[in-house]
Amino acid sequence: MDTEVDIDYALTNALNLDLVLYVAQAPILELARCLESGLGDLLDRLRNKLPSPTKEPVKFKKWWEGYGLEWSQQLRQVIIQHRRGIQEWELSEPQVKALKRYHDANKVLVECLNTNAVSSATRQEIKSTLLLPIAKIEQI
Repeated sequence: MDTEVDIDYALTNALNLDLVLYVAQAPILELARCLESGLGDLLDRLRNKLPSPTKEPVKFKKWWEGYGLEWSQQLRQVIIQHRRGIQEWELSEPQVKALKRYHDANKVLVECLNTNAVSSATRQEIKSTLLLPIAKIEQI
């Protein structure tokens, strides 16, 4: 029985470690900030508790052994609390199509940013307007 518990603990710990490594390095936090500033701020606070897994791997490993489970629980709690505050969206078919076009257009813009296909002025313009609502872009 102890072996089963140890295996479960090891698997849970490994999954939590994968999650923390993803959060520590993922641009998803930037997207969270764009979509919901409160969530982005909470995720940033959690991320700031982490030593860098790439720059300080020994320190990170030691930190993870001592605080990893607690940190993972805090992350889960932040996500659960945020999800409770979100209402379900009921989008019409035209709205879904418009959202898909918006997504696809932003994807193309990000691809342009990741290549040398655009000038530095165009690159800066893309960065300053990426993910903005069309009404705000039209005001610029």
